[in-house]
Amino acid sequence: MMKIKILNKLFTISTLALLKRIKTLLATSLTTLFLGLSSLFPYQAFSTTDSDHYPLLILRL
Repeated sequence: MMKIKILNKLFTISTLALLKRIKTLLATSLTTLFLGLSSLFPYQAFSTTDSDHYPLLILRL
């Protein structure tokens, strides 16, 4: 009975470590994907004025 408890605890610890590793890899992959896609579609920011001469920032994709 004691062996089963020890094995169960080891399994739980290794499962949690594996889930943490998967979470880290997934976060890194998503960040890399986002940065890669954002570099493919850079936005251009330029300033213009409206009729009241207030500066207006326009973002173009």
